[in-house]
Order: sequence, then C-alpha cells, then structure tokens
Amino acid sequence: MEEWRAFAKYDTIKCTSCTILPPGTIITKGLAKKRIADFVTRRTNAKQPGFPDTIRLNIKGMITMIDTVMTTVKIMVGNRARMIPKYDGLRIYIAAEKPDSKRPFLIFAATKADAKDKKDHPDDPDCYMKIVGDGVKKIKKSDAARYVANAQNGFLDTFRREGNSTLGIDTFHETHSLWYVRRVLKHRGLKTGLWDVLTCRECHGEKYVFAHFAAYDRGSRNRHRNRQYQLSMLYTFSNGPTAFISLNFLDDPGSGVSDTGNPCPPPKPCSLTGDALSAL
Repeated sequence: MEEWRAFAKYDTIKCTSCTILPPGTIITKGLAKKRIADFVTRRTNAKQPGFPDTIRLNIKGMITMIDTVMTTVKIMVGNRARMIPKYDGLRIYIAAEKPDSKRPFLIFAATKADAKDKKDHPDDPDCYMKIVGDGVKKIKKSDAARYVANAQNGFLDTFRREGNSTLGIDTFHETHSLWYVRRVLKHRGLKTGLWDVLTCRECHGEKYVFAHFAAYDRGSRNRHRNRQYQLSMLYTFSNGPTAFISLNFLDDPGSGVSDTGNPCPPPKPCSLTGDALSAL
C-alpha cells in the first residue's frame, strides 16, 4: 500500500526510536478521501453547513490521555505481586457544550476490563477527560453526560434523521461514540500502538493530531455489525506524508479484532438512562 510504505519510510529515516502502526490501521488515501467526501455529502443533506470537517487535538494532550488509559494496578497472586491493566480500552464520545451548538468536541473515557461485561466495556465513571491545550482535564460524569446529551439531542439527531431519510428507513442509529481496544493504543510487546507513533511524531516537532469526520458507505459491514452510513473518524498529522489512520482494523479482515473502532450504536440504542455513560 503506497501510503503505508511512505509513512513507514518517513518514521524510519527520521528517528531510530520511531515505531509504526500495524498495516491494518492505515487505509488507502482513496478510501479515506471517499469516506471524508461521504461525510461532507451527509453534512450537506442534513443542512449542517457550520459543522466542522476536523477537530484539532494537541499531541502532548493525546499522549497524556493515553498514558492515563494505560494505567496498571497491582494485584496479589498467591504470595507474588502482579501488575495488570486497569483499563481495557478507550471510548471517544462526540459532545457539545450547548444543545444548539454546531461545534463538537471529544470526550475521552477509559473503559474498565470487566469480566462480567466484556461486550459493552463500561466506562470508569471517574475517568472522563477532555484535551485542553497540551494537557488533560478531568470531567465529572454528570458534566460528561450533559455534554454528550447536547450532541445527541442536537446535531447528531439531525444526522440521524438525515440517515433515516436517505436510507428510507426509520431505524437508523447514528454514531455517538467510538471504542478502541487497549493494544492499538500502546502495545506492550510490539510497540506499534498510537502512543508510540505520537511520541515519535512529537520528537520531530509535531504539535497536533487531526480527527477527521468521515462516514461509512451504505454497504459497509464487519463480521458482527452493520455499520452502513454511520459517522466515523480518521486521524492524520500535519507534518510529513499524509497517512490516514483508521485505528479500527475493520479494513483488515485478517487482524482478528472485530469490535475496535465500531460506532455505538449498534449493538443497542444509546441513551442516558442508568449509570453507564458507555451505553451511549
């Protein structure tokens, strides 16, 4: 894949400590541009001209946020201490400060490794975060719920109704959040996670990560869920050759990771009821 080779070459030449993301996370420039163009079409159909194409994120803030998600805790196994991951992944919510806002921002939530709830990956209610400048600001759960509800009841509901109209159905669920498995953020053994790439890019003077709004086409599916037409995100950097990072592995059927990066909903309608924001 041309873009993948260019990205790998750039990192290898520039910094001996640089690592690269697995090939399954880099999608072709043609596919990336198509998904971004599909989002623009959806935005036009939904009559949301003020809705942005991208959200700019400080790279140092992203690194700090991922460090939080990679926290470990000590447990005792017999007479021996063992360090295990505190969290199993990261959920990103699309949020808004006010109900009528057309300026989205992202809320990051560390998700717990819960043996009783492996499918939904519940949020840690004490670990909602927002990137502010080059740092991370913790957000109260009640505030996070309000910001996410603003988006759901505002522009995301407009996109949902546009999806119903375009697809000719009345059961379309729009994306409210994206979930990423821990190992694509920072892989302990292979060192091919997003954290490794971010730290490498920062050492070369990179300041920002750009989250691009995108949309799957009408026929998109993975092995378990229908994801057609839903909003998604792609990530790029400002320096060096452009590589569109999908992080969802759904474009690489051989990866063995079937849920990472999937939009929510599906599998079930998202709501603000109950204690779990991760039901959104």
